[in-house]
Amino acid sequence: MRILGLCGVLLLVGVAYADVDLEWRSETQDAQVGETVRIGLYAVADNAGQDEPFSLAEVLVFWDEGFLELQGVVDDGPYSWMFSGFPNDSGLDNLNGTFADGDAYYQAWATFGDMPVATPDGLLITTFKFTALATTSGTEIDIVDVFGSYSVTAVYDDEYGGWNIVDELGSVTVEVGGEYEIGDLNCDGAINAFDIDPFVLALLGPDYYDPAWPDCDINLADINDDGLVDAFDIDPFVALLMGV
Repeated sequence: MRILGLCGVLLLVGVAYADVDLEWRSETQDAQVGETVRIGLYAVADNAGQDEPFSLAEVLVFWDEGFLELQGVVDDGPYSWMFSGFPNDSGLDNLNGTFADGDAYYQAWATFGDMPVATPDGLLITTFKFTALATTSGTEIDIVDVFGSYSVTAVYDDEYGGWNIVDELGSVTVEVGGEYEIGDLNCDGAINAFDIDPFVLALLGPDYYDPAWPDCDINLADINDDGLVDAFDIDPFVALLMGV
């Protein structure tokens, strides 16, 4: 349902413009700390068998800055954009003032006379590149529909300034592993009170130890490095917790 203003009168016009989904497709199922995470942004026609040309895509991207840092985008898809990147929006909602706060406003402008086409299989618009900062069993990268007073996610049809034909907005979950410290029994990148329970389970044996991160190793509980996980590791573990 769209609301159009005409000579001061609001007209409610029901139009079935919901023809393109925006999806993430991950090239990196999981990453290690310090590695690059590549996530493809795709425009997908959601009417089976029907392609959808479009002129402009505006995408609001949000992520957890504690786990990922945006590097930028790489236009490795089949279409050559007139512009693909992060415009200066300092006079608007300032999403692109810094990427350190976990949000960005991306635009892709079509070349005049040569419109990109979203297909049912999906058109790769661009590839977002992030640096993995910290271990996590799952952190999301989301596309949101609205932010602030001016910023929206939209895909416009094949007329500049035409109808917004965006429909569903995707998200993707990224897992980040790493080199874990002795004593970090849940492998969350920190040695703290959350490691106490998995440390106790590690003392009971490998059948009991069930870490939060699947690549955790019970030997992370071998604090005194004698090749055994036993009662002699308790005192040095407590010292790690206290920062001694």
